[in-house]
Amino acid sequence: CWVGMDRYPGPPFISPRQRTQTLYHLIQFGWQNKIILSHDWTLAYIPREEDYWQKSGLLNWEFAYLFHEKLRHEHNPHGLLYIKKVVLPMLTEMGVDPDTLDNICKENPKKFLEGK
Repeated sequence: CWVGMDRYPGPPFISPRQRTQTLYHLIQFGWQNKIILSHDWTLAYIPREEDYWQKSGLLNWEFAYLFHEKLRHEHNPHGLLYIKKVVLPMLTEMGVDPDTLDNICKENPKKFLEGK
């Protein structure tokens, strides 16, 4: 069984810090050898007018996968380096050691792709 941590930078109702705290706790509970990280580089969240959501009964945010450079940059200026520039420093700040981070980023994907 593998634990996939996806959806970075994440929607506005779950902050990247909250998502990373969940990741930190998974590491603390011993799942560090079964974690795979990924993110949604092209994801952009499009807010709608409040009356639209009141009439529809849906959530107050809608997301769309867009290849729109301006929106993508606004929501994730780090692009494909988001995990390296944001998530890993947060985990380091929380006390995760470099060897664990190296294992999660290099060895886990290798084991996963090899079917181990």
